[in-house]
Amino acid sequence: MEREKKARCAALGCIGDVQGRKERLKREERSDGALPSEGQRPAGKPRLADELCDSARAPLAIASGATARLRGLLLSRPNDEMLLLVPCSDVHTVGMRRRLDIAFVDVAGRVIEAHRDVGPMRRLRNRSAAAVLERFSSCSSPWFSEGDRLGVVRIGEVEA
Repeated sequence: MEREKKARCAALGCIGDVQGRKERLKREERSDGALPSEGQRPAGKPRLADELCDSARAPLAIASGATARLRGLLLSRPNDEMLLLVPCSDVHTVGMRRRLDIAFVDVAGRVIEAHRDVGPMRRLRNRSAAAVLERFSSCSSPWFSEGDRLGVVRIGEVEA
């Protein structure tokens, strides 16, 4: 029974069992607002918060596994949710039907390069980046600029 469970998890891209993941997430919870490093995720449903402007908040999904980072937004429907690829410094838009907004972020959470409306079949790299933030360009909200400082916070920490 345990082998079947592990095989299912491996096929779905899970790492270990759900209880083990919950315990690991609690241990690795970050309260300082810094970007999570490889293998770390904030507890709860994360959101992206711009420290300079309270209105610049958006739902955030984190892709820290190799498969999730490779897939990116490929199988997603357009919405206002952003995807944080950690660790990542190189992205492509192969197979994408819609245009993307892409921002490269350093370890301190500062945007070091921002692109709007990136079309399909493109590749972008920034060797200084620790993470990449992406979303569908059809979103009506403004996008980040070089020098913006970002942080990841749990929903419980964000005022409604």
